[in-house]
Parts: sequence; C-alpha cells; structure tokens
Amino acid sequence: YAAAERGLHEDAGLAHVHKNIGDLRYRAGRYDEALEAYSRATRANPEIGPDTYLKLGNIRLRRMEREEALRCWERALELDPENPQIVLTVRGVGYKAGEPVATH
Repeated sequence: YAAAERGLHEDAGLAHVHKNIGDLRYRAGRYDEALEAYSRATRANPEIGPDTYLKLGNIRLRRMEREEALRCWERALELDPENPQIVLTVRGVGYKAGEPVATH
C-alpha cells in the first residue's frame, strides 16, 4: 500500500496537480505545505516550469535556507533565462549577500 501511495506522489501525470496544490497553499501563506507540494511536483516532473522553482526558492529563503533558495532560483533561470522576475531575484539575493550570482 505504501509503495502504491509513493507511486501516486511520483507520477509525472500528477505533477501539475501537486503544483496547483502548492500554488493554493503558497497563496494562503501555508509555506511548509506548499514546499511539500512543489517538491513532489518537481520530483515527478523536473521540467514542470520556472515559476515552481521560483516559489520553492522564495519558501527556502523564508526558512533561512539561502543556498537551497539559490539552487531553486538557478534552476528556474535554466528553464527560463529571459524571465526578468527570475533574473532580478537571483541577482538581488546574490548582491544583497555581497556575492554576485552569475546569470546565464
């Protein structure tokens, strides 16, 4: 039974369901639950979209997990290198810490 549940959580077809749940939790300020949902979405489909990684990074930063936040934002940038919101986020955090982050 547990293996079947894990399969449901990792099913690529459900990635967007997990992302949508994450979006609802994120907007409601339920960041721990959003983090779980977004993480399931990215495990099921690593190409799910840059906005998922952007929000994951935002949540990680709220949790004071700066390195993880940067990794999430860098992944978002890989998926959409021309997205101004992502570029500004990555640069802004890097500059605030006195460590410019390379953008592609």
